[in-house]
Parts: sequence; structure tokens; C-alpha cells
Amino acid sequence: MIYLDEKDKQKISDDLKEILKSKLLDNFMNRKGKIVDSIDYINILKCDIDSEKSNRKKIVFATILIIARVWVKSTENSTSSDNIELRNSKPIEFIYDDLTDELKLSDNEIIFFDNSRY
Repeated sequence: MIYLDEKDKQKISDDLKEILKSKLLDNFMNRKGKIVDSIDYINILKCDIDSEKSNRKKIVFATILIIARVWVKSTENSTSSDNIELRNSKPIEFIYDDLTDELKLSDNEIIFFDNSRY
């Protein structure tokens, strides 16, 4: 079993939230085809570690489920709120860096999709 201390959990959470924030604000459309204008909050609901692929030097998350409260553009001058549930499409890896003594996001491409569509 892989143990993550509070520092590692916070680092992983912060990194994932930052990535999602940038992806959501990069013309991401909700299930109704409206573009995300701003973000109220991002909460991580579930993180499942793939224990077969993970070890002391690498943590692999098989499933990450996230809820985001966003504002979408309704018309030119108005916005409305929406909740978007996001899920990763492939495993996400964090690699332990000996020099900084912390986990760092691997360079693999991270793709999240709107899970509330399915």
C-alpha cells in the first residue's frame, strides 16, 4: 500500500486544481455548449491509486473525479452558474523528485472529460 503524507496530498491536490483551472478557462464548453467564463471552486471527489503500477518513486492515479463550480457565458453580457463533473481519461502519474523531496507531475498529457455527459 502506498502512503502519502499531508504535504504530498496537498501538493497533488494543488497541481491537479491548477491544471484543471487552466483547462477549464481555455474555451472549455459545458454539456450545453456554453464556454466557461470563470471558476468558483474545484473539489477533488475521488482519487484512486493504481497500486500495481505505483511504488515509492511513482504514484499512478487510475481514476480522478472532480467537481467544479463554474460560471458559463449565457449571452454577450450575462453568465450563469453550472456544476461540471470531470474525470481523467487515462492514468495520471506523479514522480518523486529526490532533489526537491516532493512529488512532481509527470510530463504525460493530462486529459479530463465532462463526466456528467455520460
